[in-house]
Amino acid sequence: MRTNVIVAEYMKNLYNQCMVRQRLPKILLLGADGQLGADLAREFGQDDLVKAAEQEFDVTVPESVRKLVMETAPGVVLNATAYNNVPDCEINTGMAFKINATGVRNIALACRETDAKLVHFSTDYVFDGEKGSAYDEEDVPSPINAYGISKLCGEYFACLAPSHCIVRLSGLFGTAGCKTKGGTNFAKKIIAIGAGTGRAEVASNIYFSPTYSVDAASKTREIMETGGTGLYHVTNAGDCSWYEFAVEILRLARIKAVVTPRDEDPSSAGVRRPACSSLTSCRIAQPRHWKDALADYIAEFSKSPKGNEESQCR
Repeated sequence: MRTNVIVAEYMKNLYNQCMVRQRLPKILLLGADGQLGADLAREFGQDDLVKAAEQEFDVTVPESVRKLVMETAPGVVLNATAYNNVPDCEINTGMAFKINATGVRNIALACRETDAKLVHFSTDYVFDGEKGSAYDEEDVPSPINAYGISKLCGEYFACLAPSHCIVRLSGLFGTAGCKTKGGTNFAKKIIAIGAGTGRAEVASNIYFSPTYSVDAASKTREIMETGGTGLYHVTNAGDCSWYEFAVEILRLARIKAVVTPRDEDPSSAGVRRPACSSLTSCRIAQPRHWKDALADYIAEFSKSPKGNEESQCR
């Protein structure tokens, strides 16, 4: 009798899961060749997915975006395009707004015309870092640099789509690396220290929430399959300083390099940065802790030819 009850409960739960999760429609992935885009492409690779690298269209030209969306006729557009080199955004402010703001407007209007849902990715830099603790979806944005302002404008433009989902990320790291940063990211730079001087100074007074692009892609699928709309914060659980992040990278990679902590002026290098832009969520469960995600990243990175080359310098 007890076995029958357990089986019945299992079948009920399975049925509820099937009812809640939705079959995904055709997906158009913009920026498929970037750091996040590469893992989104892997995550949705078994779905009806059309990948568009940034060189295949011009997000700043409305007709280029419209033509791509009209020809593809997707049910969902994933926008992983971004100009996210923060210091460069202060210099090339016009380009930052063309890509991060009006580019999103072009996508949203094309989605409106084809009745497609827009899933747009944003950043923790929409906050000023003055809260003193992690920001959730109910906190009011207040960006303090050109990058953050341009990304917040993009969030507002994303709302022009008939249905939209805005996913904020923080401190993204993935094996593909960031295109606008020359194919690298902070984790890769720290690992490369072992092949160079073996020493670096890293900010110990600036805090964030490290986010593995693999986990960000997986959580995005979960949100989409449950019909999620509106604003979400997606980061790995926990937060840390950039110095703590660097120390853990070297420990996991077993690289003999020395990083020393330093207090960094948030306005150094010609750009103001939030002192604490850590994110949390009041809407969804966060993915695993960032240290667990980083361990998987290091293992994956070590398998790549470049990773093997750099790991020899220990």
